Amino acid sequence: MDENKTFVELALEELQKNDLEEYGHEIILEEYLARELDIDLDTVNEKEKNVLTKNFVHLMCTVIDDLRSIDKRLSEYRERYEFLKNDRSNAAEFKRRKIQYFCDINKNARSEILDFVTNGIKQYLLDNPFDTLARVEGDDKLAVLFLQRRYKYAFYRSFYDMDYDYGACVKISELHNDAPMNKWMEIEHEYLEIKKTDTEEFKNKLKRIVEEKNIISEILNRVSGNYHLKRREEIFETLSELFRAKKYQSFIALGLIQLEGLFYDYCQIKYGEKENQGTLVEKVDKALKSNEYKYMKFYPYFAFDVPIMRNDVAHKGFVDVKDLEWTAYELVLDLNTVSKMVRSESYDKFIGFSMTHEAMLKWTPEDNDEENGRKRYGVY
Repeated sequence: MDENKTFVELALEELQKNDLEEYGHEIILEEYLARELDIDLDTVNEKEKNVLTKNFVHLMCTVIDDLRSIDKRLSEYRERYEFLKNDRSNAAEFKRRKIQYFCDINKNARSEILDFVTNGIKQYLLDNPFDTLARVEGDDKLAVLFLQRRYKYAFYRSFYDMDYDYGACVKISELHNDAPMNKWMEIEHEYLEIKKTDTEEFKNKLKRIVEEKNIISEILNRVSGNYHLKRREEIFETLSELFRAKKYQSFIALGLIQLEGLFYDYCQIKYGEKENQGTLVEKVDKALKSNEYKYMKFYPYFAFDVPIMRNDVAHKGFVDVKDLEWTAYELVLDLNTVSKMVRSESYDKFIGFSMTHEAMLKWTPEDNDEENGRKRYGVY
């Protein structure tokens, strides 16, 4: 015995001398995997067996990466919370709530992933009989989207990051509706990349859009033309005048109150007038919770960032920011997004009636439409 070697090193050397022949058979990985996952190999051919094994390896590497990213975030967020623990300011309170929110959703994501590892791997492999790694490496967007259905974290990964620019997403979300739907995410990504690399260019780009599209007038027209929002018409006329006159401090102070008011209207439309709407954060929660995607994308901004300024107005009577002009433009875009949400909520339930009404307005007795029971000069 070599006294300079540990017991573990000696044991490993001995094990390495042994080969598969000593055990009388060769362990076939595909068969082992199928046995552990209770997959009937009689239903798959040799090529599919190889893909099954390859996909399992790819899946587990992906799952490990997801779990590591969650653990890294949680560790970082705990440090941030500890740093703010003794800060009693209004801003620090909302920052702590924001940290707690992201800790909670990341912990929930970790539990969901572990549940998938326990119960979902077999079905995932059977549902995806193609080479998943090749599709991902080949940037096959449709395949990647399909694979991300395995659990929510894979689909919404960016929205588990506290540092994701949720505020920019809110402002951008209603600026590209004229583009094809399949291009929306791409356009949004372009905006976010501009902000990362050149903040001033991002600001100037959005300011130009506000001016060129005359968004403040669009908001006023939206409010004036909607049954539920019309009672705010006079206030939004004042907001429009303040913004055009560049009286930004007054515009922001009044606009922030109306932003909360729009969420109040949203909740009234959705739940009825007798419902207690609660605080701004509670209103936002009620307004967004029926749409998982919008909730994860919009909630952090409206629940944790906007209330800081809103409370400044409530307690100080003004907002204390360095760039009042840009803050005013940001608020215009926030009002644009939320007013569209309210109008949509009030309008969607009547879409069927509206379409029927529009068709009836276009129809004349002379139309010949046998498919729908009409003939020239009358009705069947």
